[in-house]
Amino acid sequence: MEDLVQSGIDDIIMITSTHKTTLEAYFQDAPYLENLLASHGKTELLDLINKPKDMARYTFVRQEQQLGTAHALLQAKDLLDDGEPFIVVFGDMVFPPMMYEGMIAKYKET
Repeated sequence: MEDLVQSGIDDIIMITSTHKTTLEAYFQDAPYLENLLASHGKTELLDLINKPKDMARYTFVRQEQQLGTAHALLQAKDLLDDGEPFIVVFGDMVFPPMMYEGMIAKYKET
């Protein structure tokens, strides 16, 4: 996520399967843990767990059936404006920020 945000992307839609809630939980508040860390003066750890959720706007969409990439994108179509550019990033593919920056620059050229 940091690489996406570093390249200027701050609106992130994640499409997950119905049974995989861990990823969504990772980007949500954890009041009990946050209060516990704060009360013990563990500000570095508190900052570390809050950093991912504070660096972008996340929307989660559930894909009831895994019918491929196009089907997954169709699940999120109502969240995109007509003609709005977007980048598809798979969770198991990691690229440096310059890769995303290059794609954005190329898009803006056309």
